[in-house]
Amino acid sequence: MFDLAYGYKIDPKVRLTAEISFYREYHYTNYKDARFKEGGYHMIDKRESDVGIGTTASYFLDDKNEIYIGYNSIKKFNGGMRFRF
Repeated sequence: MFDLAYGYKIDPKVRLTAEISFYREYHYTNYKDARFKEGGYHMIDKRESDVGIGTTASYFLDDKNEIYIGYNSIKKFNGGMRFRF
């Protein structure tokens, strides 16, 4: 997954962010075969791709730490804490 985001501080402690996400997943089937040195091979059965949008609200605890909560059409509800070094 790859995300592009733009955030805007609406207050010194609060930021709203809009994001667009690009997603790609491969589904594999593994086969056993004694003719191969590694014992088998795999084949890609299905490829999935999707594009999603989302938004996040962040609250700054101090200059280097913030907590956030958001929603994205691919990742669904998410939240956490960010630390900056």
